[in-house]
Amino acid sequence: MSEAGRVILLTAEGCAFCERAKALLDELAADYRLEVTTVDIASPEGARLALANRLLFPPGILLDGALLSYGRPSAGRLRSEFERRLGAKRPGPADGPVTVG
Repeated sequence: MSEAGRVILLTAEGCAFCERAKALLDELAADYRLEVTTVDIASPEGARLALANRLLFPPGILLDGALLSYGRPSAGRLRSEFERRLGAKRPGPADGPVTVG
């Protein structure tokens, strides 16, 4: 199994797309073994990360320190990028049944 990806979600207060990005990343975290940290873009760390990655507007999604996405998040694009960059594959019908427990 691949190593966990470190994701930083840069958000802003009152940002509807930021709330959607957070919910989407929470959904994808188990499938792709993501460690998600949320950082306010108005904080010193958030401002530094936004400037360093030339983030135009929130939400910004960084994977292992590199800008992956900003603005309205796309579930399909995030899935594709996580599979490509992390070598992770979401379990599907061809993989057989998933057992729990």
